Amino acid sequence: MALDESHHFMLIPALFILAVLAFLEKRQRRVDICRGRPGLIVAIPWLDSYENRFPYSVIFGIVLALLLQLLSETKNIPFYVIALYLQAQALEVCLLCFPFFACISSTYRALGAVLCVVYSIIWSFVFIGKPLIQMTDAEYNNTTALVIVTEVSPLLCHVALIVYCLYIVYRCVHTKNYYTKRQLGDAKPHQMAHVQWVLRKSKDKAVLCYGSGETFVSHMRKSKRLRLFTSLPFFKYPTKICALAFFQLCVIYLITLVFIFLIVSVNSPFLNFLSELFQTKLFKDQEIILKSSMAASLVVTDIITVLHIFMTLRNYRYHTLKLYQGEIHNLQQPYISTTEALHQNMRFAGNQLAFMLWGMILLFVIFTLTTLAVAEIIYYIKKKDLWAEKVKQFFIALCFPLTMLVLNYIQRFVCRRFLLQGKISTTDKHSPLNVNNRKFYELFHYYSLFSNFGIGLFSCLRRVLWSAALGAMSMGRLDRSIFPRDMLSYDSGYLAYVSMLYVDNAHNNPSMRVFIHLINVNRKSRSPTSETSQLPPVLASDVSQDGATVCEISSVSLEEDKKTRLARIRWFLAYTLFHNPQLRGLRKNKLTKSLLVTNGLTQFPDTSAAARYNLQDLGGEISQDTNLSAV
Repeated sequence: MALDESHHFMLIPALFILAVLAFLEKRQRRVDICRGRPGLIVAIPWLDSYENRFPYSVIFGIVLALLLQLLSETKNIPFYVIALYLQAQALEVCLLCFPFFACISSTYRALGAVLCVVYSIIWSFVFIGKPLIQMTDAEYNNTTALVIVTEVSPLLCHVALIVYCLYIVYRCVHTKNYYTKRQLGDAKPHQMAHVQWVLRKSKDKAVLCYGSGETFVSHMRKSKRLRLFTSLPFFKYPTKICALAFFQLCVIYLITLVFIFLIVSVNSPFLNFLSELFQTKLFKDQEIILKSSMAASLVVTDIITVLHIFMTLRNYRYHTLKLYQGEIHNLQQPYISTTEALHQNMRFAGNQLAFMLWGMILLFVIFTLTTLAVAEIIYYIKKKDLWAEKVKQFFIALCFPLTMLVLNYIQRFVCRRFLLQGKISTTDKHSPLNVNNRKFYELFHYYSLFSNFGIGLFSCLRRVLWSAALGAMSMGRLDRSIFPRDMLSYDSGYLAYVSMLYVDNAHNNPSMRVFIHLINVNRKSRSPTSETSQLPPVLASDVSQDGATVCEISSVSLEEDKKTRLARIRWFLAYTLFHNPQLRGLRKNKLTKSLLVTNGLTQFPDTSAAARYNLQDLGGEISQDTNLSAV
């Protein structure tokens, strides 16, 4: 049996484990058939999962190795069915990796951990077999070394997963709790902390302070330290974001190994091939220059790609907090229907990996060509001893852009010094946009019509270069679109990112989750069969720095509900009258006032309803004194 065929035979234990876990789950519908078994198995909860981030991330490292090995199998298939072949391979990888995710997601924690350990050990022997066969071969080359080093990453992931599952088994045996009941819709601790922080009157001045009249999110937009390097205790990255980030790091590791293999493979036969291709003779120095350029480009590419992952994580946090606060208008968003949003949300993970891969390859090629061109120019000048002549030509070539740049700054100085009015107040940051000398402005503007043509040539060239550089740098990022605002709908990567934010906000908004959790707790406390004393409070009382209680949210008992019933009735009355003005004239005080005016009375007794409400319209008071934006 060939080693690659062992992957197909691994479907047998995979399907067995899935069958065992499926028969442990119960269906919510048609429970009369086989007592509700088997049920559907959840691989990874994509919507609202914040637990098991480490094992899911490690499993994604194993998924990458399996995906590369199965897709690397060479088969003679026609080109017109290559898409169906890739889908079949993806289905096989999905079934092979399903037991890893299902064992971690299972509510039977101990059994799932044991099955995961057994399945991971089997796969470890499969992964070890290929390097051992390569090492026992008589011929040992660069390809063999690449295969051996490539298998190190999945083996480490298997070891980490086995250690984690053994720890889960130990915890289950120590606590004698082998089953975990999943509570759908419950608020997570960090979501409670988020609502708790929002309701505070004074934020933590040491870390989260901001100016008066400025929201926290707007301060994050201005402060890079707060946006990038500050840890927020009330925010937690979801499982899918952490697993996807680790998956990207594994892809970077494998692509780096491939590039290193290409750099090492640059030898004399390769240089002879380039010589025949370009019909020129290459020397040994060209080999050193090419290897050095590729190595330097690889280091820069890896650093930039890792920084892109970090920036994407921080921008995800920033955009999520903006959506939690309701600032959707500041986010560049195309029109997306609910169907399209859900569809694009499911494409986010695949698009992120594919875009990152293409972006990394594009950066490597661009940096390699750039550094190679610069190195070859320096090598040619040094070899021909043309330093003086080439430096002179270089400065002559810079005369045009430097002259245009100086003229640009002269125009800016004239505008600031002679054409704009002075500041109204010394505390103003900028002068008002009012022309001070109109005739001089008209003459200077007329001269600029002719002189700015040369500046425009330089500006256009700079625009093209900056657009190409920023487009290449942002190719692997989905949180920023390289398209203009009116063409965002053509950027499928950015659409997937925005749709993912919308779906997360619809299901994980902290205010919504805590509100629903409070309703469930209140409903359970009203039930005669439930024990109110066993219900934990949603949010503990939070005390500010001066000792005053800022927020206290807890379970509402029946006795407390009776005390606040009158206040709730008055609030419902005020809300109803504010949104239904036609009902105000039917109130008791309005009818009493109309009756007294009809009878010719101008003085009202103090005991009347009109005097008690001071003859003020309740809706007017609400519109003036009550802020209903929080309703």
